[in-house]
Amino acid sequence: GNPDLGYQFPVPFLDARRAIRTTRAKAAEWGIDPAKVGVMGSSAGGHLASLCTTRFADTFPEENSDEIDRQDCRPDFSILIYPVISMDSSISHGGSRKNLLGDHPQPSTVEKYSTAKAINKDTPPVFLLTTADDFVDCRNSLEFASACKANNVPVSLHLFEKGGHGYGLNAKGEASIWPTLLENWLNTRFPKN
Repeated sequence: GNPDLGYQFPVPFLDARRAIRTTRAKAAEWGIDPAKVGVMGSSAGGHLASLCTTRFADTFPEENSDEIDRQDCRPDFSILIYPVISMDSSISHGGSRKNLLGDHPQPSTVEKYSTAKAINKDTPPVFLLTTADDFVDCRNSLEFASACKANNVPVSLHLFEKGGHGYGLNAKGEASIWPTLLENWLNTRFPKN
């Protein structure tokens, strides 16, 4: 990674895994169904969320074996908004790639952190949102969706012509419908009793 950044990988990944585990450990106290814990991220945060989605079985010596760390860190669903997925220089977001992998990563490192390559039958259902005019190449989302399909992982892909980057819940034009699409997707996956 980039040594100028103080918060180096895998710390953000470990924090995200810990958040999922904490939510499960505190589910009864917080009134949350522990079988409906998801992860959501956009842009570089989408890459972090996609790591949680695909690399939940990884082990790290940094993780303690307390009650929280004994909880499952596999999310039950994943919401990826204009995510960085690939570390391949042909489609990756250059800044995200450099910050995570450094200037000259080994091919095996590029492969390891290109999260579509880690999708398997245990990957949770995924909601993907991107736009064709985003500077995070929409091929990142297309690659992830294609790998989901190839592994029989439920995936809902929404590609809009315009929207740019960083719009979050404030999308304009045709992409403005995405929160409703997400709500419908969640209600279909997790019907209300």
